[in-house]
Amino acid sequence: MTFQIIREPEFARRIAECRRKTGLRQTDCARAMGVSRQHWNNWEIGYCKPKGKRLEQLATLLNCDRVWLQHGEGSDIEQKIENVMTMLRMAVRDLEHINRILNRPSHDRTD
Repeated sequence: MTFQIIREPEFARRIAECRRKTGLRQTDCARAMGVSRQHWNNWEIGYCKPKGKRLEQLATLLNCDRVWLQHGEGSDIEQKIENVMTMLRMAVRDLEHINRILNRPSHDRTD
């Protein structure tokens, strides 16, 4: 298992916070992750933290964003999705406008 010494206790706080929100005990989480309860506790007190696939597994177990769990910042995926949706709506409006100019029939769409 690969460990990384924590330089800030915020990672440990985020793990403990997420675990409490899920209603799971340390023992339950440790078992699900395949580590000892003491090992889990070391994560929650900030002694060490998982890396790589183990971090992904931890984020999945705690039902939280891996980027937030690791860095304390949320991933910007929601904003990226909204930006794409806005561009698509604009493209549809432009195409509808072009179709009206060319006297082409408009297709019904659902928003």
